Amino acid sequence: MRYLILILLFVFFSKNINAQLRDSNKVWSFSWGYNRAWFSNSDLHIKGGNKEDFTVYNVTAKDRPTKFTIKDYFGIQHIWIPQYNYRFGYRINKNWAISLGLDHMKYVMDNDQYAQVSGVITKEASSKYEGTYLDQRMLISQDFLKFEHTDGLNLLSIDAEYYIQLFVNKKNTLGVYLQSGVGGIFVIPRSDVRIFEKGLNNRFHFAGYSISAKTGPEFRFYKRYFLRSQVRFGGIYLPDVLTANDDPIRIEQSFSFIQWNFTAGFYFGFKKETIAP
Repeated sequence: MRYLILILLFVFFSKNINAQLRDSNKVWSFSWGYNRAWFSNSDLHIKGGNKEDFTVYNVTAKDRPTKFTIKDYFGIQHIWIPQYNYRFGYRINKNWAISLGLDHMKYVMDNDQYAQVSGVITKEASSKYEGTYLDQRMLISQDFLKFEHTDGLNLLSIDAEYYIQLFVNKKNTLGVYLQSGVGGIFVIPRSDVRIFEKGLNNRFHFAGYSISAKTGPEFRFYKRYFLRSQVRFGGIYLPDVLTANDDPIRIEQSFSFIQWNFTAGFYFGFKKETIAP
């Protein structure tokens, strides 16, 4: 799945990149980096089939950053393990660009937290938790519910971006810009779910949508290379989270998030003699 997305992104953005560009400000870009994320509380509505129809309210969750090692963050076979970001962009002019990319976050529900539960759990679903609940405060242990988007919470987004030049030195070897943007589109998580200890690590699945905004500085070196530090914040609505692939039981969820990412990249596809700042 992740390799297919990379291929599609490359084909989409690399088409005609060797054509002569009339405007030297029109250039392509690619960036790669890593992120940390923070999530709001969320309600989980478990529904479908004839077994479950209940909601767990105000669930808390965290991300799951990978401990830094050279192997995991820079080894070609392991770079998919951490919480990563990659993005292809096309700068339309000095100030405006569009980009397509993937933000791979990880969402892990806190184990053994207390939460309120409402709804009906049948004996067929769980003899231990069978009953009708109305805002009942319960310990959400792993034999009740385990819920993660750990491979991961994948935001595939198209962003419109605006650049403001803050500083450029006389030799034009260093520039500082403020990049801001808005975007969103699909969320394609791979969710690891266990309801009453039944479930699995599901396949990648289009589960919903996101909309977000971002801002942060871009440090540009020799007009071609850059480092970005950005904050992205927005909302995610997932009406169709898988629990056991084709099983009819699904989970509905919505929450907001804040993500900080740090990426490195380069510009390409312009005339060497007319590189724009």
